[in-house]
Amino acid sequence: MLKKDLFIKDGEVQDEVERFRWGQSVALPGLLRAMETVLKNYGTMTLKQVAAPAIKCAREGFGTSFTGALTMEDDSVQRKIRLSKTFQKLFLKADGSYYKFGEKQTNPKIAALLERVAEEGTDAFYTGTIAKKWLILLMHGVVVLH
Repeated sequence: MLKKDLFIKDGEVQDEVERFRWGQSVALPGLLRAMETVLKNYGTMTLKQVAAPAIKCAREGFGTSFTGALTMEDDSVQRKIRLSKTFQKLFLKADGSYYKFGEKQTNPKIAALLERVAEEGTDAFYTGTIAKKWLILLMHGVVVLH
């Protein structure tokens, strides 16, 4: 359960990267299930159709936004870069440099994840092997699947 002092210890603000590493600041992402529900009840397209542009963008690339490039200089982002190999893989080039405004980024792992969810439905994300891997990685058994 989230508490108002989640990031406070002995009156001091704690490092959010450390909390993230152990799953204490991870929100359960409900967007995929919400999209599937809305599409099923009110939509005219399938989840596969709606996900197609995002999959294409993740696989083929997208231009780095001005804000995205500028944010890399932020102190909190710099701290995350120093402390998290995963953050580095997601947001830095292979040589460790930042993406500049307009440079193309890709995310083939997100593309593969979205493709799987589009094919199998959101249960693949919330209750299948993806969810189990996610829990093992982030939660160390603190949260259970329902």
